[in-house]
Parts: sequence; structure tokens; C-alpha cells
Amino acid sequence: MNRKDAVVTVNATAKQYHEITNKRKLRLPIGKALFEKGAKVDVYCPQGGSFQQLVVKKFIVLKNHVLVEFCK
Repeated sequence: MNRKDAVVTVNATAKQYHEITNKRKLRLPIGKALFEKGAKVDVYCPQGGSFQQLVVKKFIVLKNHVLVEFCK
């Protein structure tokens, strides 16, 4: 996995990392530039040293955040 291709990098706790990678969903603030299908998101957990790069399947812009769903 190449970390340079990612549009957004997310640092998460161990619990958040587990939820993101299993449920394949993430809420981001409105300011993040992620508005294209197929964009890549890096999820990193410094506690466990875990890293995963996920590909955006679809996203929904809501009132105060963006709900992102990843490919399985």
C-alpha cells in the first residue's frame, strides 16, 4: 500500500480503528476533501501500530459531517 495515494489520513484509537475496519463506515467533518468515488483513506492506530488503506465506495454529505462507506 502506498500512503502517498491517500486523500485523507485518519488517526484512530484502537476501538475506533476496530469499528472503522469492521463496519466499513466513517464520519468525517465537512472540511475534508473526499468527494470522489474510489478515493483512498488511510486509517492508522498508533497504539497497536496498525495501518489500513480503504477505498471509498460512496459518501453522503449531511448537515455537519460526511458519512463515508468503504468497499469490502
